[in-house]
This record gives sequence, structure tokens and C-alpha cells, in this order.
Amino acid sequence: MCNSSLEDLFLLVKESNEDAFDELYHRTWKKLYEIALRRLQHENTAKEVIQDLYIDLWEKRHRKTIQDVDHYLCQAVRFKVIDRFRKEKRYFEELETMVEELSDGSTADGSCNGQKRSYWICLLFYPLNIVPLRNMVERRLLCIWQSELVFYYLRQAH
Repeated sequence: MCNSSLEDLFLLVKESNEDAFDELYHRTWKKLYEIALRRLQHENTAKEVIQDLYIDLWEKRHRKTIQDVDHYLCQAVRFKVIDRFRKEKRYFEELETMVEELSDGSTADGSCNGQKRSYWICLLFYPLNIVPLRNMVERRLLCIWQSELVFYYLRQAH
């Protein structure tokens, strides 16, 4: 299989040949990882994108017809990166919505109802685990933002 072209390997992959899939992976992962890393600027996020790409390729192998495997994979990683950016944007839009809902309709005594309390928990603890931060500056900014939310929550809850 070492002398096989990427297209020949993919034809074997379509037949569920795991050795061909391994060979395809080993020949192409580094180039795809570098593309993802260059755009995302975050190693773990780039690795996740590449992992998702290969999982999709294996799961959908029977339905795909690919003429130029290298071109297809490079395009696929670019689309996966775009999808990741869309998810990040959607996540921050959801956070903004939660903050808006928290600032509206306070109870007369200033306490938090059950839904508000669950929003606060999401805002305080969720972002650091989910949001792929590309550098230390983003991480510090998010930590500062969260600490401000903690103080705001404590003032609202009491």
C-alpha cells in the first residue's frame, strides 16, 4: 500500500479497508493539521478538527466519490475550521442572550429565580471548559470577564 496513490487508498477505504484508512491518515494528517493550526492558532482545537474530519470521512466513506483526495481533504479541513468559528460565534451569541435575560425582569427583592440561577451557573462555569481559546490573552480576558460575573451575581443574589 505504500506505493498506492491517495485515490487508490480511498477506493480501498470505501471497501472498509482499515489498513488503507490508516495509511491515508498517516500520509495526510500532518498537512491537514498544519492548515487547521494556521487558521485556529490553537493546537488542541486543530487536533479536534482533524479528528472530526477523519471520523466523518470514515463514517461517510460509502457515499463519497472523490476524484482528488488531497484537494478534497484540504477543502474539508477548511470547512471544518469555518464550522468551528461558527460554533464559537453561536456560543458567544448565546452567552449575550443569557446576560440580556439576566439583566431584564429582576424580582422585586433582587433575588434570582431558578431559571436565572441556572443561567448564572452556565455563565460562570461553562465558558472555560467549552470555548477554544486561541491564546493566553483570550484566556485572561475570559477569566476577568468571569470574575466580574461572579461579583455581579453575588450582588444580585443577595
